[in-house]
Amino acid sequence: MKFLFKSLLIFCTLLSAPLIKADTEPENAPCLLFCNLIGAPSLKDNTKPNKIRCLTDNIYFEARNQSTAGQLAVADVTFNRAASERFPNSICEVVFQGLTHEETGRPLKNKCQFSWYCDDKPDSIGNLTVYFKISHLSKTLINSINERVDITDGATHYHHQSISPAWSKSMTETVRIDEHVFYKDSK
Repeated sequence: MKFLFKSLLIFCTLLSAPLIKADTEPENAPCLLFCNLIGAPSLKDNTKPNKIRCLTDNIYFEARNQSTAGQLAVADVTFNRAASERFPNSICEVVFQGLTHEETGRPLKNKCQFSWYCDDKPDSIGNLTVYFKISHLSKTLINSINERVDITDGATHYHHQSISPAWSKSMTETVRIDEHVFYKDSK
């Protein structure tokens, strides 16, 4: 029992998202309580476990229904932004970048870099199997950050293929993967 408790605590600390839905697989029920109590990652915490959580959340909410290549591409955009002078320099600050309400500190609707963070929809994990897979991918990517190959060729932006945002006209398209179109600055 002690081992199980410690395993759940480690899992939740490293991999927890803001909220895991109660209607996930029944065998994961013990984890739900711990994970939901821990809450969202911290912007000020630049430790490896926090980076993994931020990257996992971003990939899950942006590309959970995409192929591994599509998920890698979202990670690459996150890494490319953190390396760019035009964006914050940490993974978590990149993921949660956006305008916030003065009094509450909550993100303003549709005023952030990644739509899932400020779309006013609950950020809940509906598929723990996919979340576990993405968390493993995130951990692997962060642990091998210096050896990574950028499959987006330096992209710092992307959008769903069904839309055509105004900003895309001033950028260079680098690649299309699954349902997303990726861009970098035109220079």
